[in-house]
Amino acid sequence: MSLNEQMDSTTPVNNPPFDRIITPSQRYEQDSGFRRLVDMMVAMIVRADYTPSELRQAAIYASIKYGNMQISTHPIELDRQACNHLRALRGWLNEETEHGRERTPANESE
Repeated sequence: MSLNEQMDSTTPVNNPPFDRIITPSQRYEQDSGFRRLVDMMVAMIVRADYTPSELRQAAIYASIKYGNMQISTHPIELDRQACNHLRALRGWLNEETEHGRERTPANESE
């Protein structure tokens, strides 16, 4: 059974099928949401609001921010040494917070 057959009726109709790869040009023609996004970005470039490089950076950063917002359901397993390092870091940060100053390499030896 293909992915298209597995998709239920709640799947938005403007998404392209997932069982084949299409080019951005094909997606622009087939997907109205993608077309609106591209047209909006082109308008921003034409109005000189952003350069193509800035839009690429913004798209990548938005993806990173979104990824960081996702909650991982996989437990993180740390070995004893990593746990000890994290405890030491927590103590180090708490100590500096109690003293009301930020620890930097310049004042670390104090």
